[in-house]
Amino acid sequence: MSLKIRMRGVQFTVSRRKLGRSKTCIYLTVALTFLYVIFFAKYAHFQLEFLEKEEDNAPVEEVIKVTSPKYCPKYPATTTGVVDIDIFREAPSFNETDLLNPGIHSGGWWKPAGCKTLQKVAIIIPYRDRLSHLQHLLSYLHPILQRQQRHYRIYVIEQAYNDTFNKGRIMNIGYEEASRDDDWDCYIFHDVDMIPQNDNNLYECGTQPRHLSPALDEMRYTLMYSTLVGGVLALSKEQLIKTNGYSNLYWGWGSEDDDMSLRIQSAGYKISRPPSRIGRYKMVHHEKREIGRDRISLFADWKRWPNDGINSLHGLPHKILEHRSENLFTKILVDIGPRPSNVLPSNEPRTVVQMIFNVVFFLTNV
Repeated sequence: MSLKIRMRGVQFTVSRRKLGRSKTCIYLTVALTFLYVIFFAKYAHFQLEFLEKEEDNAPVEEVIKVTSPKYCPKYPATTTGVVDIDIFREAPSFNETDLLNPGIHSGGWWKPAGCKTLQKVAIIIPYRDRLSHLQHLLSYLHPILQRQQRHYRIYVIEQAYNDTFNKGRIMNIGYEEASRDDDWDCYIFHDVDMIPQNDNNLYECGTQPRHLSPALDEMRYTLMYSTLVGGVLALSKEQLIKTNGYSNLYWGWGSEDDDMSLRIQSAGYKISRPPSRIGRYKMVHHEKREIGRDRISLFADWKRWPNDGINSLHGLPHKILEHRSENLFTKILVDIGPRPSNVLPSNEPRTVVQMIFNVVFFLTNV
């Protein structure tokens, strides 16, 4: 069947089937646009504000400490600014990096000898099968942290075996294991393929969660979207407890960081970021891991966060296989088992509105 249309003396023949499909597409587009407007109005308060230029909002007592001779300066004279990063060179071995940094203690910790630091910082790196990436990162990160006069320890949290990777659960375990070693003031969750390009990007926590990596070379040093907290994120102990850490339920690549951004907002925080000229990172190239097939459904159910995170970790299967001090880092090898057949946390009905909102979110932001 076809439909004949005459316009200005010219006759067109259009298939009724194609015309029907076109109308369906138009109706669907209008419906999605209408729903998106509704979602935006409903969820606009979850759009995270951030400080493009960080303000010095430290408490008065901390300012006094920083200016006191016995405390390390906030911006040490030992920092150099821009760091020359060469990710195409052969990655240096751990022994080579160790020889160039003789002051590092077993377990990958260091603190300045001539002054007292305000914060003790635990760097938590989720890891599996990225040896050259880890070698690159440590060769740059240790010298940067020492020039910043940080009191720090680096933890490499490795998921054992070949089951689907669960980055959020690995990072929660890293927080718990690091907390058993010391009473850390600040926890920095650091992707293994992200190398800082400026040592004035201070590895410390603030009164608000700090997204240290807003400018990535692969993204032409622009912030992809305002809710982004992936890459390198600094959270104080109080902030971690209030957000309940990361979700334990995202298996495979994607969405655990977006889930965290909503936790941060729901806990009453804003995201603080260094200026893009300071918060610059190079990404070591790699192949993406398996995409989490339940990530959109899980993200639609993100409001479960008060019961999914650090406080639910002990109810989930995991076993510490190794907690060992290497020269450059503390290695924690953990078995969290395979991905369960059903990872969805509840049987609560999910409306079509919720699902479409999250589809739009991922299409426009991921």
